[in-house]
Amino acid sequence: MLQHTVYFYLNEDVTSKEKQQFEEGLKELLQIAEIHHAELGTPADTKERDVTDHSFAYAIYTWFETIEDCETYAEHPEHLDFIDQYNSLWADVKVYDTELIDT
Repeated sequence: MLQHTVYFYLNEDVTSKEKQQFEEGLKELLQIAEIHHAELGTPADTKERDVTDHSFAYAIYTWFETIEDCETYAEHPEHLDFIDQYNSLWADVKVYDTELIDT
């Protein structure tokens, strides 16, 4: 099982309407069939600590049964359309791919 986590850091000048459209775009993106499970989140209102990062705007957490499913998702037309449509809104994106260990 592979977990694909993406943190989106939006530009400071993104409007509320653009954020809402971006969030709707993320929700649609997470419907791609190759995704085994997905969740969408925003920074939690937890206590500031040296090790926490609350500066991102949105995060998606996706699980894929195989690396091939993740690769198919990466090249999926809906994923590529999402990038084309919304990449002007983000200042940075961080991707963390993790091979999960059975516990």
